[in-house]
Amino acid sequence: MTWAEMHQAMSPDLAIVIGHRASAQGAGTADGSLTEYRWSCDFVPLLAEECQRLDLSVAVLQRNDTPTGYAALPGQINALAPRFVISSHLNAFDSHASGSLVAYWGHSRHARDLAELLQDAQVGALGLRDRGVLPVQRGHRGWPLLMGVAAPVVIIEPGFISNPDDVQRLQERRRELAAALADACAVYRDVTGVAA
Repeated sequence: MTWAEMHQAMSPDLAIVIGHRASAQGAGTADGSLTEYRWSCDFVPLLAEECQRLDLSVAVLQRNDTPTGYAALPGQINALAPRFVISSHLNAFDSHASGSLVAYWGHSRHARDLAELLQDAQVGALGLRDRGVLPVQRGHRGWPLLMGVAAPVVIIEPGFISNPDDVQRLQERRRELAAALADACAVYRDVTGVAA
């Protein structure tokens, strides 16, 4: 086996990134009881477990808890050479905005395919408004990660943390959401193989 073949064999199918960091936790509920970061810290292990149940190899990543941690994150991910990447977030606007969406780098056909599978899974599991898939371009929120990672990468936002009804649905159906997303990941792996 060549070095390249060994490296490919050791690379995970999927890298899952916990969005935000302990000292900058992203958006939160009105009462402060939940943040994007805390939700992802609880949800991502469930998603990893469901993916492993389907024989997907998984690496879970978190950015360094420093102001420069986000800039370094694409390099951390690329060093692992995963086949594809999911970054876990929640959306926020006001208490009425609702729904699920997936963002992807607008120049990546493979990332769009992954985004569409994951979006269908989110909507099916949660039953929230389908906000579709969002092609991100340079300068938009999340673009450094989406552009800087070599593998197909998406940002999932299954609901609005600013909407109490979305939060309740997210909490009540966490396991169903994780299982649906894992099923979508298995389909993506089986259909695309090692596409980058």
